[in-house]
Order: sequence, then structure tokens, then C-alpha cells
Amino acid sequence: MSEPFFSVVIPTYNRNGIVSKVINAILQQDFEDFEVIVVDDGSEDGTAITLAEYVTQKQIKYYRQLNTGVSAARNKGASLANGKYLLFLDSDDIPSSTILSDYHEALVAKKDSLLIFSQMEQGGTIKGLKPNRYIFDLPTSVIPGTYCIDRMFFLSAGGFDTQLSHSENWELMLRLGHHPRLSAEKVVILPKVTLHYSAKYSKEKLLFNKQNKIISYSSLFEKHKRKNIYPKKLVALFAQTVANNHAGLGNFSKMFIWTVKSIQMYPLSFNNYYKPILIYFKRRIMPYSDELRG
Repeated sequence: MSEPFFSVVIPTYNRNGIVSKVINAILQQDFEDFEVIVVDDGSEDGTAITLAEYVTQKQIKYYRQLNTGVSAARNKGASLANGKYLLFLDSDDIPSSTILSDYHEALVAKKDSLLIFSQMEQGGTIKGLKPNRYIFDLPTSVIPGTYCIDRMFFLSAGGFDTQLSHSENWELMLRLGHHPRLSAEKVVILPKVTLHYSAKYSKEKLLFNKQNKIISYSSLFEKHKRKNIYPKKLVALFAQTVANNHAGLGNFSKMFIWTVKSIQMYPLSFNNYYKPILIYFKRRIMPYSDELRG
């Protein structure tokens, strides 16, 4: 049997109520040359029972592991994959019915491509890279839209950083931007919505995300502050992100410490001076509950 063109990797953790939606959306694609790899990251809510009905289908692989985080789960899925290209989907992603055929057409038209980006819809807003935009712009804190990546290229780059609990996609793209194999000729930008993101934000999730950002960007700063891999402006951005999120949580002293670290790393950025302060006072004036209602 030949290797599939796509391997769709779906990590899941305690998403029993919604994981079947993304699996069904892939199984209903108008393109058939794919496999699905579901990595259950130690779910305790009956997810394994729900997924049992899918494992008899030849296109689906199911792997269960101890809870080690989404990055480790994605890496495990990639290691089990056989497809030429990897598409990573989360439990709350709803891909279009033509995402695979759209990607296939674009990738075949531009042979030897290593990355393809497309647009996503979230809350009525379309997000995605523009054809004339530099993909690895420093101010980009998240990867706009969604993407598919050559499997061997992904593995050669080391996969996702398992130390990160937030912004792992962005960190991966930063590394890929410095990879000797990647150039503009190896990237495809598809100006089409191929994914709908259905996650809803509660106050608890907003706070949880901020805490994860603090952990992840602290790790990135400590890892790169004495290295010369990335520009100092970018390393300062790691520290500023930590300061911003401490400000959002109302931790003034920690905000101040990380603001100083950011300024020491790159004194020429005006944002490093004032942005954490603005966030701190905004949060005191407008609590999360008010922001969510708005």
C-alpha cells in the first residue's frame, strides 16, 4: 500500500464531547488519500470510549499516552505518520470539506513545497497570511490561519518544543524561518478559508492562557537570552510578553521585573516601556467579565 499524501494529526485531551466532530469532518472530505492519527493525551472523560468506534476504520490510527501536553502529543502523532504532509488539527477545529483537496491542488501545482498556509475563520473574523507578507515577521505573536507542513522537514526541525504550553506553533515557525532548507520558493499561501475555529473563551480560559503564556515565554527568554540565534529585539519581545501577561493578571511587581528584563535586552523599543503599564491599568479598569460581555 502506498503512503498517503496527508497525515492528519489530532491530539485530544478530555474533549469527549467535541473530538468526534473534527474526525467526522476529515472522514467526509472530498479527497481520499489521507490517514488520521488521533493521539489521546491521557483523557479521563470517556474520550477513549468515544474513539473506540473509529479505530476499526482503516484510515484511522489511535494512540493513547500518559498526559504530557499538546506538543508532545503532536510530536507522537508525527512520529506515527506515513504521509508526505502533516496537517495538525485540534479538537475544536472544524476543517472545511475541501481542505485536503485544496491543499493537494496547491501543493501539486508548486512541487517541492515545504509549507502551505491558508485562512481560518474565528468568530466572524478571517485570519490568514497575505501573499506579500513576510511570514516570520517579529511582531506576529501567533500563526495567522492554518498550515500544513512536509513531514520530513518537520521531523528534521525537531518538531514542537515540548517545554511550551502556549505559542508552540509560533516558536516552531521561528525555528523554521532559520532552517537552511526553507525559502520563499518553498512556501505556498492559499487565500482561502479552510478552517473554522470553534473555541469559546471564558474568564477561566483567558486566565489559564495568560498563565501558560508566562510559562512558555519565560522559558523562551531564558533559553535564548545568551544565544545569538534570534535578534535581541525578538528576545526582548519574549520578556515583554511575560510582562504583559503578568500585567493582565494584576501582578505589578512581576510585571516590573520582566519589563526591566525586556528593556535591558533591547532598550530601543518604546513598546517595552509603556505597553505593560497600559495593560495593567486597563485590567484594573475593565475586568475580564466586562470584556467578555462586550
